[in-house]
Amino acid sequence: MRRHDSSLASPLSRRQSSNPTASNFIRRALHASVVVGSRLYIDGGELAQYVNGDTDTAVSRINNQTLSIDLSTAWTNDTVQISALDKDGAPVFNFPGLWSDGNSAFYLFAGEVSPVAGDASTPDVALWKFSSTPAGGGSWAKQATADPQVFNQLTRPANALVATGQSTGYVLGGYASARTDPDSTSADVPVPGIVAYDWESQKWSNSSAAAFTTFGTAVSGQMHFVPAFGKDGLLLMFGGESTTPTAWSEKSGQLQFNNITMYDPATSSWYSQVTTGDAPPVRELFCVAGAEGNNGTYEIFVTGGWDAFQGVCYDDMYILSVPGFHWFKAPTISGGPRAFHTCNVVGKRQMLIVGGVNYNLGVPGDWKDPDPWSQGLGVFDMTNLSWSSSYDPAAAAYNSPDKVRAWYKQGNGDSVSWTNNQVRALFASTNGNSGNSGGGNGSGGAGNASGTEKSSSNTGAIVGGVVGGVAGLALLAGLAWLLLRRRKRNAAAVAAGEKQHPGSGGGYAYQQAPGGLAEVDGREVERREKRPEELPAGEGNEVHELAGDQGVRK
Repeated sequence: MRRHDSSLASPLSRRQSSNPTASNFIRRALHASVVVGSRLYIDGGELAQYVNGDTDTAVSRINNQTLSIDLSTAWTNDTVQISALDKDGAPVFNFPGLWSDGNSAFYLFAGEVSPVAGDASTPDVALWKFSSTPAGGGSWAKQATADPQVFNQLTRPANALVATGQSTGYVLGGYASARTDPDSTSADVPVPGIVAYDWESQKWSNSSAAAFTTFGTAVSGQMHFVPAFGKDGLLLMFGGESTTPTAWSEKSGQLQFNNITMYDPATSSWYSQVTTGDAPPVRELFCVAGAEGNNGTYEIFVTGGWDAFQGVCYDDMYILSVPGFHWFKAPTISGGPRAFHTCNVVGKRQMLIVGGVNYNLGVPGDWKDPDPWSQGLGVFDMTNLSWSSSYDPAAAAYNSPDKVRAWYKQGNGDSVSWTNNQVRALFASTNGNSGNSGGGNGSGGAGNASGTEKSSSNTGAIVGGVVGGVAGLALLAGLAWLLLRRRKRNAAAVAAGEKQHPGSGGGYAYQQAPGGLAEVDGREVERREKRPEELPAGEGNEVHELAGDQGVRK
């Protein structure tokens, strides 16, 4: 992935706006978006705009306000009113990770200071909460934690996989650097593990993700929460990259879509299931959103993205239906290829795409290319599989697309080739949980099914070569982490009482170990003596591996 060139961008001046008019808008990207109550909120990232109709002196500038869109009334992307709210001292990040409680608030933990921000310092690692008002206003405030001994050991990541579960926010992987952590001087170092925050108890946990990939790291992918399967819902992982051991770099190894890894938060167990159908090509920097069908299924929509290996920015869309674990091709994006965008389910059956740039044009061409969608907003009907410029809160309820319902009606759902009985049991019945359909940062709706589908095993598919020497890479990752930790511990010794935010290591995530069950050590990790194992939360992470490989291209 090409890195952003800070020489081409600047902070907003008095003449520029985080909320330009439709005629002045060019592009928005690198942000996050969540639905809270009857509003959609957009936070962070950068935008390009005209200034009074003239070309701006900078290619892109940071979005230093929180934006709000009313979802209780109908609008078009030409007429929609977007409110801009002050940040109240809350950080302005690229790749911000937002967790929505669905009703009145959302939280910000992950993200990095943009190179566009110039001399802006990296803020201390902290959790911020935005409390909304019914009229679309709200305010930011820094949050305390009930377990500082756990929180003080966390690293703020950027470009991580983020999702919202049942009163819990999750972040998997990402990378740490001087732009995410004020105590770090490193380049982008992969962060292993899966972090969870329960906003009801205000407690944090940090568990191993070693079963997800060889080093438990992930960058530029997506994580989506499906509430109705498993005991308390399941987290499904999609795409993105595995990373080099000491620093994240382009083309580190992309995870394929024909094998879906799942995490059960109730048991800290990892599972995987092979898919069938028309799976998406490998990619990163895409978006996902999901909705529960009325036939006991749940559909997850994968939209756009960037393939660093092929140098292609995609304009396509794919649908994964579970429990069939079957992929369907959907219509291409009407607004053209895009990456760095977000998508959220809004209203009853529509998905809203926010922003994105056509990475095929390179930098700075991608920022100079006016978005075909007014104000960077595209609306997709998830039932009819059609694009429009209009949002309708009175639209009919979501139902699975015709092609999905026809597939199950033909009996395909009765012949899924399950990984094992444990995976089958996860999808045997619903748990009674249901939530609003979601997306953007992974908040999802519910879904369950009695049917599934025969999976023609593409296991073992490795696109390109798999580099050997995994043990050596692990050692390098550990050394990198020890150095970063040592710097942070020394800083803490000088300034006693200040929080410590050690970085994390990582490496190539090739494929899951074939076959069997492997137990991940659940003991507390001694950070000074062992390679950082993501500080397990005290319970073993049970691994239920697919009898085959998860394809990874590198």
